[in-house]
Amino acid sequence: MKLSDHVDKIRVLTHKSFSNYFARLGITAKKVMEIEKLPTDLKAKREKVDRVIKSHLEETGSFAAAYEKTLDEYTFTLFNRIAAVKVMEAHRMFPEVITKRPENGNKSFSHRAWLENNKDMAGEDLEGIRQFIKFEFNRLGEEIPLYHKDYPYALLPYVIELNEIIDAFNSVEKDPDIDEAIWESDDILGWLYESYNNAKKLEHKASKKKTEYDKVFLQSQVYTPRWVVKFKVDNSLGKLYLEMYPDSRIKEKYKIANAPIKQTRTRKPLTEIRLVDLATGSGNYLFYAFDLFYDLYMDQIDNYGADYDENEIPKLIIENNLYGIDIDNRAIQIAQLGLYIKAMRKKRDIHIEKFNVVSSDFILPVYEDVSHLFKKALVDRETTDLLKEIWGDLQMAHKFGSLVRIEEKVDQKINTIKEIEKRTIYGLGRMLKKWENWKQTFISEIFKAVDESSVNNGDTFLRVNTKAAFTYLLILTSKHDVAVCNPPYTDSSDFGPELKKFIDANYKQPFKFNSNLYACFIKRCCELTDETGHVALIHPHTFMFIKSFEDVRKYIIEHTHVDLLVDYGLDRVNLFGPGILLDASWYVLSKKRKDEEGIYFNITANQQEKFKKSSLEQTFDDVLNNRKNERAHKLAQSKLKIIDGWPFIYWISDGFREKFKGNSLNKKSKIISGFKTGNNEGALRLWWELNLHETDDNWVKYAKGGPFNKWFGNVWLMLNIKNDFLFVRKQN
Repeated sequence: MKLSDHVDKIRVLTHKSFSNYFARLGITAKKVMEIEKLPTDLKAKREKVDRVIKSHLEETGSFAAAYEKTLDEYTFTLFNRIAAVKVMEAHRMFPEVITKRPENGNKSFSHRAWLENNKDMAGEDLEGIRQFIKFEFNRLGEEIPLYHKDYPYALLPYVIELNEIIDAFNSVEKDPDIDEAIWESDDILGWLYESYNNAKKLEHKASKKKTEYDKVFLQSQVYTPRWVVKFKVDNSLGKLYLEMYPDSRIKEKYKIANAPIKQTRTRKPLTEIRLVDLATGSGNYLFYAFDLFYDLYMDQIDNYGADYDENEIPKLIIENNLYGIDIDNRAIQIAQLGLYIKAMRKKRDIHIEKFNVVSSDFILPVYEDVSHLFKKALVDRETTDLLKEIWGDLQMAHKFGSLVRIEEKVDQKINTIKEIEKRTIYGLGRMLKKWENWKQTFISEIFKAVDESSVNNGDTFLRVNTKAAFTYLLILTSKHDVAVCNPPYTDSSDFGPELKKFIDANYKQPFKFNSNLYACFIKRCCELTDETGHVALIHPHTFMFIKSFEDVRKYIIEHTHVDLLVDYGLDRVNLFGPGILLDASWYVLSKKRKDEEGIYFNITANQQEKFKKSSLEQTFDDVLNNRKNERAHKLAQSKLKIIDGWPFIYWISDGFREKFKGNSLNKKSKIISGFKTGNNEGALRLWWELNLHETDDNWVKYAKGGPFNKWFGNVWLMLNIKNDFLFVRKQN
């Protein structure tokens, strides 16, 4: 049985258990019992669930959808809580809580010990396992927010169902098809998250519906393998560190291309270096960055006399260096848990004050309810209108996450004024100064409004979510040193109406980044890194050649420097796994323009998928050791401009590239499209619609696309060529 099958079984069990729990509280998707009719001991529990459903009602617009979202959140939260305990047990961070063993009377070690101190619980159902789990979760809640009793989705099913869920978790490592050390894996939480979503991904794909904000993570969720994460983070964060400390021994431990031999960056304290992942998912980029940051701190202590306390390094990393946003609260749960576990493995009694990894799934009040807090920002009608627009976008953070633009909207206004001023004799200095001053004021006013909303909100659920909004704002109004990302890959043709409206309004001007969601994230990562920062992304290679991405290429070439680019192609063996047909590229950009050549790796051409990973490893090793390799190409970025449309054609010779400076074919000849019928319904037939004897003279086979076929197929159409293509010629 595969891990994904176990995960699906656990998900179904947990979902059913909470559905039953809700039913006992008088709540179903179609009917809600009056709370007065419930027994007294259930009313407080009912009120808590009612508050959560109400908050989701504002977001989803219907009771049925709010009910289902609430059920999903409770289900996934318990799933994460138990899974994380299994991971912590496997790393021996505390005695076993979930894992049962025969020598403990088919209980966990901690359950048996708890019963010795709570002898009255031995007579309860299943020896008080529900009360025991609640006790252990509350104990963990003193350090980990997900387990805190005030956490919005802190709830346990009834005892029989809870025990079934625990047994289902314990059956994973007992399965002969699964590694018995599965819970010790660094990637286990991420793989659990991806497996958990499989059923909904298949459901969404089968529906053939357009993709709205709430389905993006299903339509294009792909987990980045650790070896790719390592490549990108080493050559962005690691490279940045070597730019400050070129003689560091870090370059001996990590493989970093074009490692500088002299200092090229002003040094600053390690606690001030910020790495952000704007599509955090389950946090695998942050997990690896944690490890690299740890080595950087140790390098500072051992070789540069820094006075960091080694025991405090995990806390420093989480509270100062790592930042992230995702629209999926469940993914952020995993990311925070994973970081806490990594920190706890370094120091058992670690205490984390705050995480800067946050879900944008929060609720903010309507503008009218907070407008009185914007006294300084309401200068005139123009500023008021823009403030309303920005606050409205912030209210949509649960839909659009890190793509919401705040300061950038004011910058766009300022840049527009500057451009107008260049083309007119009239001075616009007063208007320009107004907006520049307003930019400083309105940011502090927005922070104040969000903070007041949190402090004044008596509802625990809404208060916790509004605090998340404050962290979210901090991330989006700060500049970061490194941005890493595996963004969603949703094409604009698949956008739902609401998503399309938002993307077109925010990412179509002045450069067109609206052709795919991943293009929007390229722009956003560049916006949120400082002027000397690094950006590392992975996504389909369509941006390299296709006409609709021409503006994306021009932005990259004009505003950044391509340090490294891996043109990897399709690989269902080493990269994203079977069933995922994706020609991938990944790269590292520097925001600071340089004269040095970029390095391009052509891994996609002329080799089988199973050999690609080792091919890249060998090619990269050859580059690091100055050995020639035909798959590695060095290119001055300006040469990409020679060919019209600026495609990333990096592998041709300079001599051949020069030929593109001559007249293009359209200057010499008339360019027309290929064969077209002009009327498919009249000119084409499926082969089985025709009598076979007719096909010889009047009909020929006609290939016209269809589902993916790698080598051959989709030839089921016949073209009418009767009377020398008479019908077709009439249409054209």
